[in-house]
Amino acid sequence: MVVIKAEKRQIKGKAVRKLRRQGYVPASIDRPKGETVLIKIPLKEANKLLKLDGVELVKVQVEGNGEYECVVVQLDIDPLNNKIYNINLAEITEDSHITVRVPIKIKGISPAVKSNIGVLLINNPYIKVVVNKNTLIPYLEIDISNLTEVGQRVVLDENILPEGVKLANYKDLGQTLLTIRPPQKAVVKQEEEALEGEESAPAAEGEAAAEPTQSSETAES
Repeated sequence: MVVIKAEKRQIKGKAVRKLRRQGYVPASIDRPKGETVLIKIPLKEANKLLKLDGVELVKVQVEGNGEYECVVVQLDIDPLNNKIYNINLAEITEDSHITVRVPIKIKGISPAVKSNIGVLLINNPYIKVVVNKNTLIPYLEIDISNLTEVGQRVVLDENILPEGVKLANYKDLGQTLLTIRPPQKAVVKQEEEALEGEESAPAAEGEAAAEPTQSSETAES
């Protein structure tokens, strides 16, 4: 469990830019029972969250306000300087119903990939699930050791979810999570062969071969 230290904050809205200049990251903790706790986290402490292996428990120690066991719901990074500029956390309990994006983690080696007849394509790197403190998982592990042929895929169904973990949206059932595709060179070769076949194909029966047409000037002369 990662432990980070924080302080309560009063500053809200656009004024939080001042906190960032002072070396803090504005953050909030949503609580299932109680008001949202507004906090500021020293950037050095906030950077610990970048090392999380998927969705993990985070203990937030707020100076003068106690401790909260949380999960990261949203972590925003400034693309210009690669620094964290905002964090949303949610307190998690045994009674919580928190929606999180859990990353897909690959287990094993596909025989199709090992023999170079196919490549692994990850169609969806995350799935959204609803968890509480007892059902929290850092990632969804998928074994690919039984994928032996090109075209085989793994789809999202309840059988691959750990016990107690529920999908946030059951419309996601049936989504393709990963696929064994032919290597890129093989795809290009197939396309080239298809084009060559079209160019060399004889004219269909009943069709006349196209003849060059003369311009009106040539016809008159």
